Amino acid sequence: MIIDGHFHLIKGKTGELIRDMDTLHIDKTVIVGITLKDISRVKVPNKFFLQNRLFVTTIGVRLEQRMTLSRDFQDNLLAKPDNTVIAEACAAYPEKLYGFFFINPNDPGVMEELSGAISVPCWKGIKMAQRQYPVDLGGERMRQIGRFGCEHSLPVFIHLGFVKETYDIEPLASALPDLRIIVAHLGIQYFDKALNWVRRYKNVYLDTSSNFATSKMVETAVRRVGAERLVMGSDSPILGDQPAALDKIRSARIGDAEKALIMGENLAGLLRISGRE
Repeated sequence: MIIDGHFHLIKGKTGELIRDMDTLHIDKTVIVGITLKDISRVKVPNKFFLQNRLFVTTIGVRLEQRMTLSRDFQDNLLAKPDNTVIAEACAAYPEKLYGFFFINPNDPGVMEELSGAISVPCWKGIKMAQRQYPVDLGGERMRQIGRFGCEHSLPVFIHLGFVKETYDIEPLASALPDLRIIVAHLGIQYFDKALNWVRRYKNVYLDTSSNFATSKMVETAVRRVGAERLVMGSDSPILGDQPAALDKIRSARIGDAEKALIMGENLAGLLRISGRE
């Protein structure tokens, strides 16, 4: 089974996604919403720069932080992500699409939102974007969200933030060993830290999505921590696409069994889904 574990669905694009999945032989896709009112206002650097680790860990981080804090970006940012499009798409294609419920952890009503969401079977996890909606990962609000995830068997998918309080998952992983945590984009500039977290905590997984995460990084991750806690994603259409996500794993110099784990088997087990759903 092939699963794209990280796809941002834009309103009106569900049919296109399903056609692309059929063409690419992707069995299932985990979809999430977007955080912006107008996605076209965000300018993404050239793929060449995104795949240069020196650029990403130095100039790239500073540029992204400056962009995220800019007035234009903040004016374009939704107060909280809209999950309506995701719920509608999952209802239309329940055998192909699953959702991660996207939250702003600082929203006063976030726990009520999560409590209401669990009655809908399409929700398989909780999505957090620490650059847009930063929260202290060692703080009580995050513990509250984490305990909810444990109680309802929902993993938390986290795009890490810029400062230690918003990127260091160690306090959360150690305090809640039953909470499954998926770190987006192989941790981006925290790649080495992310590998250490996987080695130290059995509840930490790494997502391979976006142009940041290269085949070489996948090879390094498999060599250092094994393939069992890597899950494939595309981050389409923000920082990647599905053909590139597939090619990244297929072209990696790892075994076929390891590729199968990363391309779907690991995530199927993590989300408790089968090919017949």
